[in-house]
Amino acid sequence: MAAPLVFALAFALGCVNGLRSFSGLSTLSLGARLGWAHFGATAFAFLDAAWAAPLFCVLALGELYADKQAWMPSRKKPGALATRLILGGTCAAALASAAGQEAYFGFLAGAAGALCGTFGGYEVRVGLVRMLGIRDWPVAVVEDVVAIGGGLLILSRFQ
Repeated sequence: MAAPLVFALAFALGCVNGLRSFSGLSTLSLGARLGWAHFGATAFAFLDAAWAAPLFCVLALGELYADKQAWMPSRKKPGALATRLILGGTCAAALASAAGQEAYFGFLAGAAGALCGTFGGYEVRVGLVRMLGIRDWPVAVVEDVVAIGGGLLILSRFQ
């Protein structure tokens, strides 16, 4: 796969990670189970393991639940933001490695995407709630669908 396409997909996967922290790991491990990507010859071989998809999907589902709770801190707080940047970069590095590209550049593309997804997703979510005059919960569910569907769409293009 050509490097520009790999890094565009890495950036897009980072954006998805900016919406939901565990969306990238769950997408990659699920994609490995579906045969869309293979990480065995890389430092990210754990994503191919039989235990990875169930574990990361359970963590992602827990995050979907937690996101709707009032006690959940803002994604823009330093700890939450750092988690999204690190996980977005790591997932994108795995994607780049699986495509035979430099993991370092994948990490940078994914971290940049996570930054855009974090702040862009926040602004869109808050803006929709204000514009539509509705509670946050329905918009958050739509954001969940975008994160999950977007991650699967990105990985399906990876084949």
